Amino acid sequence: MSFSDPPRPTGAYFDAYAKDPSDVKFGELPFPRKPLGPNQARVDVYVAALNPLDWKVNSGQLKYVLNTTFPAPLGYDFSGSITELPDDIHSDDGKTRNPLGLNIGDKVYGMAGITNYGTVSTSVIVNITDLARKPRNISFTKAAAIGMGGLTAYQALEKLGLTESSNNNTGDDNNNNNKSSIFISAGAGGVGSFAIQLAKHHYKLKEIATTVSTNKVEVAKKLGATTVIDYTKQDFTKDLSADYDAALDCIGVPLEVSRIIKPHNNGRIVSVIGTPTSEVLAPLADKMVSESNKIVGTTKATLLKYGIDAYHYVTVSRKLNPLGIEHHYIFVTPNGQQLEQVFNPLVVESLVNPLIDSMHEFTKEGVVAALEKVREGKTTGKVVIRVLRNLAEDIDD
Repeated sequence: MSFSDPPRPTGAYFDAYAKDPSDVKFGELPFPRKPLGPNQARVDVYVAALNPLDWKVNSGQLKYVLNTTFPAPLGYDFSGSITELPDDIHSDDGKTRNPLGLNIGDKVYGMAGITNYGTVSTSVIVNITDLARKPRNISFTKAAAIGMGGLTAYQALEKLGLTESSNNNTGDDNNNNNKSSIFISAGAGGVGSFAIQLAKHHYKLKEIATTVSTNKVEVAKKLGATTVIDYTKQDFTKDLSADYDAALDCIGVPLEVSRIIKPHNNGRIVSVIGTPTSEVLAPLADKMVSESNKIVGTTKATLLKYGIDAYHYVTVSRKLNPLGIEHHYIFVTPNGQQLEQVFNPLVVESLVNPLIDSMHEFTKEGVVAALEKVREGKTTGKVVIRVLRNLAEDIDD
């Protein structure tokens, strides 16, 4: 590093696929400090949050789908403050790249994209359109916990065909394409907990069923579930009637879920875990193909496309299509406008409350403990890391 170079951020990263969370590295990041692109912002990170995807990517579970280059950073979700924007961002041209009109110093939160992640760090560069303003009545900790889980829930419910209800808690489903009931598995998790709250307050569905373990039954009820199945004592495929219009499958069992969907009634299931379809993988094509071997990479991606679609047809579609049930898979995409326009009003009205499973320190030991939590997979809400050490738990603007 030359005398004039600014210091590199401190953070967590991996130098190879991990076998154990303790394989994570912590310290000055081994990446050069990049200049901003025309559509990017630099953010000082106050709080980062981890998701199951963080462990899956860095442990190699998705290596045949996503191409990871090492050393690789860690983390997609964050909250913090904008410290740098492109010089022309407030010009007429810049306004189209900055639709929310964000400024340096704005307190923000969001989910980084799959090609520019690394939020378990003192600073991160993200696309401007990935950012939303942090609501004044929510802490940086809870704001950081919204990102991937909240967006996954919202995008999945939209894929199910739900639309925002304007009926002010009447429960009228006339604006929801005749869908008034939904089943959401893993209702206390990072995705399910948001999905229940959105189903109740944004889409205003009449019946919201979910599955949780014994010690999370009351949590699910408080979130808004009307029917709660304790999966340690009950089998939802037997204890729920085949009377649901739609389902959000958060555990990767679409065939089991299909048993409670009304047959021949335009039922839909959306999975957020499992083998994705090529439709979902298409936006990730650049990440799937190795830059060092484009020809081979493209061939592998093509073979992967046909193989995945064939697998999905044989294992899922062939069995559900005769029942008139559609099955889709989604892979979440960052979207600051969805956070600002959908989540911020609900958060301000205390209708959506991000659940925090545990808080960890911004140290090697803290990151290891956080990764252990997401690897275990039995969290209630999100696992967060306090990056800014002197940040108050419930700081407001």
